Amino acid sequence: MFIRFCLLNCIFLICAQIGFADEGYVSIKASFSPNHQVEILLQKSQSDTQKVLVFLHGAKEQGLASISREYFDFWHEKGYSIAAISMPGYGLSTGERDFCGSFTLDSLNLALDRVKKEVNASEVAIMGFGQGALAAVLLSTEREDLRCVVSCNGAYDLNRHCDFLSKVIERDGYNFDLQREGELIVRSPICHIRKISTAILLLHRRGNPIVNEQEVVDFYDAMIGHEKECEIVLKDRAPGDDEQKFSIDEILLASETWIDDHMQ
Repeated sequence: MFIRFCLLNCIFLICAQIGFADEGYVSIKASFSPNHQVEILLQKSQSDTQKVLVFLHGAKEQGLASISREYFDFWHEKGYSIAAISMPGYGLSTGERDFCGSFTLDSLNLALDRVKKEVNASEVAIMGFGQGALAAVLLSTEREDLRCVVSCNGAYDLNRHCDFLSKVIERDGYNFDLQREGELIVRSPICHIRKISTAILLLHRRGNPIVNEQEVVDFYDAMIGHEKECEIVLKDRAPGDDEQKFSIDEILLASETWIDDHMQ
């Protein structure tokens, strides 16, 4: 169960700040409490379809503005309504960063509800990158209206990352106490597989220096072992490829048909 904030005023912002002015994009700064607002970018489909794809960014200061415009244009041209959300402490979203803890998930849940209301949809799909991928998979343990999730270079067992997390928490100021009992478990999807009711596609770069492929394979095996719908794509790194991130072409090639099939 997650906390429901009181939805207050909605303020529409000038979209020029992220380069989408006058092109059908609406940037919403939705107030969920007097002291907390979440930034949402939205472009409604011009067709009658209710297919909605929501993007969650990685650990980038710009929040949703760090996601390539090419993703939005590609899926919108296919007839999808497109949305992106800045997690707390990123972009124009206020509030503390807690590395996909309860505050982040509460905010994203409310933002997803707002997106569904704006486009009159009953279900959505999510594509997440890095920390946004972790958030997307965790959301699938709480919601039954997610048709599918694409997790790009996500983490699935934070117990394997204590040394890395201690450095990141200190550097970026996350509200995340590694010593508090249960803090790692609550953020680790592999500990909550029984609650997942969403189809998940795992995209991961072999040789990723932060999340190794065995962690991804272990999560995949656990999903299959619990008779959950899950697919995995492990990509080798070619010369010139980023050691963690996929290119846009790689992600679209791996996910387009899979998302389309699940959004029918």
